[in-house]
Formats: sequence, structure tokens, C-alpha cells
Amino acid sequence: DPYVTLGEEMIYRLAIEVPENGSLNSVFVEDFLPNEVTYIWSEGITASSAITSNRGSFASLSPVYIPGTHMLTRDFWTVTNSDQISWTVEYLYLAYRVRVNDEVWIVQGSLIQNNATVERSDGSTSWSSVIWEVVEPALEFTKSAQGTHYDDQHRLGYYLSVEHTSWSTANAYDVTIIDNLAAWLLESSLVDISVVTG
Repeated sequence: DPYVTLGEEMIYRLAIEVPENGSLNSVFVEDFLPNEVTYIWSEGITASSAITSNRGSFASLSPVYIPGTHMLTRDFWTVTNSDQISWTVEYLYLAYRVRVNDEVWIVQGSLIQNNATVERSDGSTSWSSVIWEVVEPALEFTKSAQGTHYDDQHRLGYYLSVEHTSWSTANAYDVTIIDNLAAWLLESSLVDISVVTG
């Protein structure tokens, strides 16, 4: 699902392929997180059973987030794949959780692009990119009428309600309500609009 709402949490996953019966030297991962998100925590580092690092157990490692820079890094030193079966593929995985910031400038249709890079001692660099699109928080809209007919002695009242759904996680900004009333209801002597909040 490439869509997110303000305040929603999402997980970035980075997979590094390690060649069969070989090693990647001085593996360094770097990810400058986009300004639209806030880092929450690491979801852990895992790997196929044949992959090891001279840095130690993957269970004891986690990405390092540097506050104030939006940068997340991890130095794995040398990563080795002992598997010699050429038709299987082994990976090293990093996962970390972020939250989309609840900010008025992050509007419907905003694209959140994240680029991560993997560097090695031979000077080669690989990178990967993922894009999320921001959609508005889900709102419930209801309209009801007081009375079922209009004559010279009665007023016909409409009640409109806009509320967040139970799973909405953020504010909805610049909400606009448009109601196409019948032309005869738009006479100035008949229209009385009031707003009730709460």
C-alpha cells in the first residue's frame, strides 16, 4: 500500500543481497530520512542463516539514529555468506519504524521519498528508493433533515456532521463542505446557517 495518512506509522525495510560463498567488505548503510517523518525505533536486523558479520550477532545490532540529523546508519564491517548453493539468494535485512508528521504543510498528494545507500570498501555504492503518497485522514460525513416537508408555517432543517473515523490518527486541515441545495432553498429569507462544534 503506497498511501499513508498524517500520524500513521510505517516501516522501512532494506534488503542487502550477499553473494554466494563470498563476502562484502566494510558494508556501511546510510539513510537520510525525509523531513516528513520522525524516527521511532528499530524493528531489528535479521539475515539468512548462512550470513554472518565479524561485527557480531545481528540480534545484538541495530541501526544507529543520530538525533538532529535525520540520519540513520549501521556499519557491518565484513559480511560473509557461507552458502555454496548458487540457486538460492541470501539477504541481510534492516527494518525501522517511522511516523508521518502531523503538520499543516504536509497536504493531500504530498510525496514522501526515502533514499537509502549501501557503501563498500571497494568504493561501490548501491541505493534504493521508496515513495509514499499522503492522503487525507478518513472522515465520516452524515447529513440529516429535521422535518420531511416545507410550507409557510415550517422550516426545513439540515444537520451536517463531520467526524474522524475510529482509526483516524491525525488532524484534517482545510476541510471544505459543499452542499448543493435546491435553488428555492437559497433565497436569502430562507437560509439560516449556524456552526456547532464539539
